[in-house]
Amino acid sequence: MVVLDTSIVIDYLEGKKTVVETVDKYSKSSEVAITFITEYELLKYKGDKIGRTIGDIVSSFLVLHSDDSAAVLAALIYKNLKSGGKLINENDILLAGICLANNEMLLTDDSDFAKIGNKDIIIIK
Repeated sequence: MVVLDTSIVIDYLEGKKTVVETVDKYSKSSEVAITFITEYELLKYKGDKIGRTIGDIVSSFLVLHSDDSAAVLAALIYKNLKSGGKLINENDILLAGICLANNEMLLTDDSDFAKIGNKDIIIIK
């Protein structure tokens, strides 16, 4: 499975070529999902800017939720980033924790995720 972060979903819907090509490549061999964090961010910030309704968009994905193991991993990510003086957005830390707890690959175009230093976080440039 491959998990898309919010920026990738938006870029895909807007037709950004590199994102569309990359997502399409991964989706041919894997199920595509989002986390509840992305669902929340889409509903909160992007709902009026996308041609289709948010309900249609969200319903086309499997939505991963948090659990105890995701919370533990997110807390470890936070502590590692903080000790190195490299904190990133809290929602991004939670999203990474969910993906890593589920052993899933994350696609993003946010270079801040590189600070986490995990091979299962793929940054599209």
